[in-house]
Amino acid sequence: MQRFLSVAVASLSAALAAQSSVTITDGNASFSYTSYAPAPSNTGGFANFTVGGTDHLYQSWWCYAVQGDTVGSAFNTSNGQMTVLTSADNRSVTLQWIDVDARGFSALLTNTVYSTGATSAVSAQSLTIVNNGASPLAIQIYKYIDLDVAATTANMATQAPTWPAGNHMIQDSLGTQAWAMADGFSNFEVATYPNVRSRIFSGVGGQPFVPGNIGLPFGTADYTSCFYWVATIPPNSAQTFRAMIAIGHEPASQRIADATTYCVGKAGTNGVPVWVRNAPFIGATVPLRVDNGFTGSAPIVFLGVTQTATPVNPFGTLCTVPVTTFTMPPFDAARTSTLPIPIPNQPSFGGVSLYLQAVFADPGAAASVAHTDGLTWTFGSFAN
Repeated sequence: MQRFLSVAVASLSAALAAQSSVTITDGNASFSYTSYAPAPSNTGGFANFTVGGTDHLYQSWWCYAVQGDTVGSAFNTSNGQMTVLTSADNRSVTLQWIDVDARGFSALLTNTVYSTGATSAVSAQSLTIVNNGASPLAIQIYKYIDLDVAATTANMATQAPTWPAGNHMIQDSLGTQAWAMADGFSNFEVATYPNVRSRIFSGVGGQPFVPGNIGLPFGTADYTSCFYWVATIPPNSAQTFRAMIAIGHEPASQRIADATTYCVGKAGTNGVPVWVRNAPFIGATVPLRVDNGFTGSAPIVFLGVTQTATPVNPFGTLCTVPVTTFTMPPFDAARTSTLPIPIPNQPSFGGVSLYLQAVFADPGAAASVAHTDGLTWTFGSFAN
C-alpha cells in the first residue's frame, strides 16, 4: 500500500507540474497563465499581464465549437492533453494540443510578450488549428478577454480610431489605456462580466454563441470582450487566428510580424549556424540571435532588400545582396551571439521585409568561413 501511495503521489505531482502556471517576461512586462481550464465546459483560463508593476488582466483564453456543437468549449488540460513549452529567452510560451478533446484536430497557441516602454507592453497571441481528419473541419474560434485596466473594474471602451471596426481601446477612470485587437475576425462583442463568457459556454437558442458586433462604446463597468472567427479548414491543412492585448501602447500596424528562413547555411565547428526566429515587432526591442557559432568569433551580418541564393565558392552561398553590413557581439561560451534591435514605432514599417545573413570566421569550416541561411524579417504588430 505504501508503495502504491508513493507511485500515486509521484504521478499526481508530475501531472500537476505539467499543468502548472507559467510566466513569460520581457523587460518590465510579464504575462502569466495562472491556471488553465481543466475541462471543455470549464470557464477557467486565468492570467495576469503585469506591466511596470501593475497587473491589468483577469482572464485571457481561447475556446472553440465544431459543426454539431451547441455550446463553446475551452481548450483544456483534461486527460493530460496539453503540453507547455517556453522559449530559451523566456519571452514566449507555446501551449500544444495533439488531438483536442479527441475531435480530430490539433492546436498550437503561442503567446509572446513585448516590452514597448517603461509602462507599456503587448501580448501577441496566435492560435493555429490543424485539421488532421479526412473531411473539412468547420470550426468557430473564440478569443475571450477580461481586462481590469490598472487593476480596476471601472473601465470604458471605444472603437480604436485607426483600426477596423471591433478593435477597441479600453481606459480606466484615471486615464490608463489598453487595447484589445484581433486579425481578420468575423464578429466581436463587448459586455459587462460575465455576460460574454456565459454565452460562449451556454450557447444561444441551441446553437453556439455568435457575437453580435455590439457593445461599443462601453462603460463605466467591468469590461470583457470576445473576438470570433468562422473557418472551414481542408483536410491536412492549417489556419491561424491572431489577437493581442496592449497596455499603454497602441500597436502601430495591422500587419503580421514574421521571421522565416530560406537559402542554405554552411557548417562550421559546431554544425550549421542558425537564426533564432524572433519576429520584428514594431515598437519593441527584438533580439537578433544566431546559435551554433564559434566561441569568440563575431558574426558580420549582410543586410539586403532582396533574396538570392548565389554560390560563392569556396566560401558558401550568398543569401542576400547586402545594402549594408553590421557586426554582432562575439559568440559566447554557449555559441550564441545576440544583438538587441530597437524597432521604431512607425506604422509605415508594417509589412516591410528585410533579408539578413550572418557570416563569421571558423577554423572548422571549409575555407575557414561559416554562415547562416537567410533570414526574412517582416515587420508588423500581430504575431505569426
